[in-house]
Amino acid sequence: METKEIISTSIPLPSSNSHDQKNIDCSNQKLDKAMIEKGSLTLSFDCSASKKSNLKPLVSPDSRSEGPPMDAVAIRALTSIISDDYIGRYIKDDFFRKTIFEKCNSYLVRRRKNGSESDKENEILVNMKLSMKNIDKLVDDQKGTTKKDLRIKCLKNSIDLLTIIVSLNSNRLQDATTCGIPNSHLCACGELYMAIVYKLQNNNRVCARHLMQVFYDAPFFARTYLVPEFWEHLFLPQLLHLRIWYTEEVETISDSNESDGEKEKKMKYLRRVYNDKLDIGTVMFAVYYKQWLKVGTKEPPLPVVSLPSRP
Repeated sequence: METKEIISTSIPLPSSNSHDQKNIDCSNQKLDKAMIEKGSLTLSFDCSASKKSNLKPLVSPDSRSEGPPMDAVAIRALTSIISDDYIGRYIKDDFFRKTIFEKCNSYLVRRRKNGSESDKENEILVNMKLSMKNIDKLVDDQKGTTKKDLRIKCLKNSIDLLTIIVSLNSNRLQDATTCGIPNSHLCACGELYMAIVYKLQNNNRVCARHLMQVFYDAPFFARTYLVPEFWEHLFLPQLLHLRIWYTEEVETISDSNESDGEKEKKMKYLRRVYNDKLDIGTVMFAVYYKQWLKVGTKEPPLPVVSLPSRP
């Protein structure tokens, strides 16, 4: 079957700190394939219709190249959706904050049992846990019992520690592991907490950019385990054609007269192709939205995520 191109038109974005200079050829992007079991907890996530409507008309379906300067209203709407409606929940909602903390903390467990971890590797995990706890304490202290200068010092220290964590996404290290944990997953957790730190500093645009980096560093991990409810809200509408395609392909295989073994073989292949495409699309839109959030940026080209072709 000939591959179709379907262009999403609901919401747009941009490039990243360490990846801004890369040529984004997402078809060749090495994506996170670790089979992370999806969390059973589903969190409600809401966004006002007015914010969504501000985003819809700004990019035409035929957009292929850089356009005019970005609309300030659209940028504010996107920033608000990310930093206020989602990261803001971390500050306002104790249950949500504990859930995020536990997801990251439970994942920071050494996977290698043979004692082969270096002191530097162990220090990375210690720094990540320390940063998470310090940020949690700062959020708990929102009413201001901590002196302002001490609070600023704690925020700066958290940024310094998290910067070490997110540096693991460099070309040399991104496919490696630390204490048996994929560096891409550590980076995703680090970027998520970096977003929270900048939210505490009321720097909403930088906060939003760090959350988008989460989906660039580890798309599968982010969308299925770490922040699935946010992915379903912001990314899935852009990739809905892939879900429709997958559902139709599943029905075709199920209705065929082939043996159960052959059906299972095809289903396994279909799931792999589907997840790869979702990861590619997630990376493309993370870069796209991140571009929106750059100061003085031009309107970026809208990503085109094609359907997989049949073998």
